[in-house]
Amino acid sequence: ARCCTFGVTLTARDLDRGQLRWDYGQPYVLRAKPDGYCVHSCGGNGGGCEVYTDRPDRCRAHDCSQDERIWLDFEARIPAP
Repeated sequence: ARCCTFGVTLTARDLDRGQLRWDYGQPYVLRAKPDGYCVHSCGGNGGGCEVYTDRPDRCRAHDCSQDERIWLDFEARIPAP
């Protein structure tokens, strides 16, 4: 999922759930792996999120269908470069 490379600022509610790993150098920012993907992303294992049921509020609210960073044309399923 391309959105798993976006920086995600965590809410107090996200932190209170206690399931997410955040970046100690950038408090309240979801930690990323060296490849730039979210630390909770399954990446090469077919994608997916290890904490899907406890994912950050920002991830829950994001509608990728209108996000030009992800799709040139969502309806035609043409991904952005």
